[in-house]
Amino acid sequence: MVRYKEGTPRNQLVLYGTLLDDLIDKNNRVRFIDFYVEELNMEELGFILPKSPIGASCYKRKDLLKIYIYGYLERIRSSRRLEKECIRNDEVRWLICDLQPDFKTIANFRKDNPNALKNLFKKFLRDCKKLELLSYKLIAVDGTKIRAQNSSNNLYHRDTISYVEKKIDEKIENYLRELDEQDKYEDKNDLSILPNEKIIERINKLTKRKDKINIIKSLFENDSDLKTYFANDPDSRFQKDKGQAYVGYNCQIAVDNKNKLIVEAEVTNKNNDQQQLTNMTKKISQTKKELEVDIDTVELTDAGYYSEKEIIESEKIAGIDTYVIHPQDAKKAKGKMRRNKKKIIPDDGHKTDKFKYNEKEDIFICPEGKVLEKHGQTKYDKRRKLNIKRYKCVDCKNCLAKTQCTTNKHGRYLAISENFIDMQNYRNKVLSEKGKRLTNKRKEIVEHPFGTIKSILGYNSFMQTGALKTSAEFKFIAFIYNFKRIMNIVSLNDFKLALNYI
Repeated sequence: MVRYKEGTPRNQLVLYGTLLDDLIDKNNRVRFIDFYVEELNMEELGFILPKSPIGASCYKRKDLLKIYIYGYLERIRSSRRLEKECIRNDEVRWLICDLQPDFKTIANFRKDNPNALKNLFKKFLRDCKKLELLSYKLIAVDGTKIRAQNSSNNLYHRDTISYVEKKIDEKIENYLRELDEQDKYEDKNDLSILPNEKIIERINKLTKRKDKINIIKSLFENDSDLKTYFANDPDSRFQKDKGQAYVGYNCQIAVDNKNKLIVEAEVTNKNNDQQQLTNMTKKISQTKKELEVDIDTVELTDAGYYSEKEIIESEKIAGIDTYVIHPQDAKKAKGKMRRNKKKIIPDDGHKTDKFKYNEKEDIFICPEGKVLEKHGQTKYDKRRKLNIKRYKCVDCKNCLAKTQCTTNKHGRYLAISENFIDMQNYRNKVLSEKGKRLTNKRKEIVEHPFGTIKSILGYNSFMQTGALKTSAEFKFIAFIYNFKRIMNIVSLNDFKLALNYI
């Protein structure tokens, strides 16, 4: 006969003699969380502290922060779920000494302390520098799209807002008509007829929605540039990502090569990365000053950041040498040059980069040996935000390759920016052996954090709304990523020693 292990009968009276501390292994990471948070100065970081001694006792800010650090490490962000973990999870019970804050208290802590959560990210960076885990010699920058707290049901367009209002009015009218019919109808027991209370409830909901529509209509009337209103999160915008479009934010990170730690984390609602290079370079430079890092830094980005104006501005920032690959060079490196059955003009042999510039005479020589001279006045390009010079071919009519070069009946023109020579030199720098060696490292540096944040930690959407709170949540996610990395790299004892805590 097979024997099985028997558990303790549920109706048997038992006496637990186990200490809470005995439930947690000495190497459990909650001890790391506990140690680090206990050493923080919450007031210095900007956490809102309770002021008045009147009323019920308050929860310590440190205990609430421990709950969130543990929760985010375990892919738990909902305040209601965190409330349950405080009751049933031995690790959380140990962490906050068996306290049981309600979900509202937990949620308000995150909502009320956006700036403090940002400061926590910076504080942990300073600690990482003390641990000599940052080098700032090589930093890679990249962006990813993360969904906002805004469904398609909460989007309102200028062109359709009146139609939505009309449909709501029609529904309200139908329900009112139904109420009138029921007053005349004698048999109230017909199950196919909605009770009066249900109809009134629906009318009230529709009336509230109409009030909301009226507010949004006034926003459209007051702002002629506003085309779409994002109701749940007005700061979010449509983001294109891998052939899909959804409401969200473009999240930027800068990652240090030494231990793949995030040194900058920013959120923008711009759809692409072209306007983010200067902003990220300035922030890296500012953080270096704050951390007293006095070495030159190489900054790497992909072709999505290529913008002449941004590159020129970034190159002026002292101590940072940027490497941004040209989109055409990126396609060549991947073997993804355009192959289309349709005839493309100019063809690959007659693109702008195939024309040679003679700086002394200020002319261009085309691949067929024809001369292009400066034509007209220098003009400002609003889209590119640059001064543009035009060059015109002096002998296009007699060129045998004209049909491969241009469709303009007046001949081939080149629109060249005033920074042409500087950008040619910059492109040659990126395409040099050193440049290729550096740019090939970009992906292995910056893709690791995004893979961890989105695939392992599962953060593909934000819990908070609005630019300020969303930015704070992303910085906290970046802190969580760094914290997770440090726990895998450094033992708790070494961490204490390095920070002079023991």
